[in-house]
Amino acid sequence: MISNHRYVVDTIVNECGKILYQRYIDKQSYPYAAKLICQDLASHLEMCFVRKDPGELDLEAWVQEPEPVPNTMDCGARSTVAIRQGRVRIPEVVFFVCFYVFFCFFGFFLIVFYIF
Repeated sequence: MISNHRYVVDTIVNECGKILYQRYIDKQSYPYAAKLICQDLASHLEMCFVRKDPGELDLEAWVQEPEPVPNTMDCGARSTVAIRQGRVRIPEVVFFVCFYVFFCFFGFFLIVFYIF
C-alpha cells in the first residue's frame, strides 16, 4: 500500500500530466483542423478546373456490340492437364540430408535457448 504523501504526489503529477496533455491537444487541434480544411477546399477548387470530355455527340453511334467469341480451353485451365498417378519417390540421400539439417538446426536452437 502506498503511503499518503506518495499517493498525494502521485495524484498531483497524474492530474497535472492530464491537464498539460489536454492543453497540448487543444493547442494543436486548431492548426490541424485549419490545414485539413484548406487542403479539402483546394482539392475541391482544383476539381472545378478539370477539363471535361464532351463525349459522343452522335447518339446513333451508341449501338450494342456483338457478344465476344469465347476462347478455346488451353493447358492452363483446370482439369485439362493430365494428372500423373503414383507417388514420386524422393531419393534416400535427399531424405537423410533434410533429416540431418533439420535436427542440426533444431539442436542449435535448443542449445541457444538453454544457454540464454
